[in-house]
Amino acid sequence: MAEADDRKEVIIFLDVDGVLNDKWIGHNIESSSNNDGEESLHPQLVGNLVQLMCRLETEHGLDPKLVLSTTWRLQQQSRDELLSSFAKIQVGTNKTLEKYLNNFGDDGDNNNRTSSWATPDLEHGTAPEGRAAEIQAWLSNHCCQTTNGCFKRSDLLFLILDDLDLLYTETGKRNEAISCQQHNFVCTASYTGYRQVEGAVGLTQERIELALQKVQQQSEIIRRRRNGTGKWTEAEWAFLSANRILMPHLQALRSDQCPSWIMEIAQSHINEQKHEENITALNN
Repeated sequence: MAEADDRKEVIIFLDVDGVLNDKWIGHNIESSSNNDGEESLHPQLVGNLVQLMCRLETEHGLDPKLVLSTTWRLQQQSRDELLSSFAKIQVGTNKTLEKYLNNFGDDGDNNNRTSSWATPDLEHGTAPEGRAAEIQAWLSNHCCQTTNGCFKRSDLLFLILDDLDLLYTETGKRNEAISCQQHNFVCTASYTGYRQVEGAVGLTQERIELALQKVQQQSEIIRRRRNGTGKWTEAEWAFLSANRILMPHLQALRSDQCPSWIMEIAQSHINEQKHEENITALNN
């Protein structure tokens, strides 16, 4: 396996409550001041995070880096307890979880708005749109950004692990701050629409697999961009390129900034083609 410096980074934005424990706190900011350090972290769920880090390294050849998006980062006591716990949690034979914090100790206090190992505090991080905005701000500080919220650094890999459903606002509207990041988000609580429902809370084994799938999807999208086919497979691109309706829009379809109405037309043609292929296969 390549040395860490030669491997591609994957950033993991990490919440704690509802991810590393099964306490779904929701929007209660006071929860972060009542933690009992290691006792507030569920050993199995922490073990699952360790497993995720190890598998990103060994199976995907990546260099995972943690960025704290949790409210635990906002208060000195809870932050110190979390960092102390991370310093004791072993990952592999020669590394602790603390060592995975992005540039930890190199760029000042995490109250700094440009800190590498924690998202900035924009004062509304307990609501979905606030948490998404803080993650977006970190990305804006560390990556180039286009006008629609996607990133010019198209090879950026990152995951968001959070029990808040960041795809929706508190009022149930689609969260525009994270609309470009669906391939990056793993929700660790169960929701129907924007309402939480009964179900397992935390970074379960099933969600580890989902996170790994999301990284694979991102890598595949990057590969397709480099091949000039945008988000589409080579077979899909060949079909779209031959479609007279879509020919004027091929350049847009290669882009991260393709208007949604063009994407919807293209996807409907792809779905129709696949449906016809399935019917043909059944008849043969």
